[in-house]
Amino acid sequence: MSKEIDIEHYHQLALQKQKEHRKVLANLKKKPPKNLDKIAQQIHQEIFAEIDCTACANCCKTLGPDFKEADIARIAKYFKMKLPAFEAEFLQVDEDGDKVLNPCPAPF
Repeated sequence: MSKEIDIEHYHQLALQKQKEHRKVLANLKKKPPKNLDKIAQQIHQEIFAEIDCTACANCCKTLGPDFKEADIARIAKYFKMKLPAFEAEFLQVDEDGDKVLNPCPAPF
């Protein structure tokens, strides 16, 4: 069962609650609960049981995934590109040191 997503509604809601979200994230960063990963995974599973993210793909279009080395090698091979050429054309290192799409969204 898949819910239709009103991206603009969620965008406006996020803007309205931006201060509150930053405060919560700052508190989590200062003192993360021991089971934070488990909580996040549980919430993720509950949400994705209701939402087909492939029907929207807004996160991948606007944020883009971060790529692990195995992902990069597999995608480069699919496009029949050498690893350095693929990275130079499609990836950049973000402020956290993660390899992300450049440009975003992916041209492929």
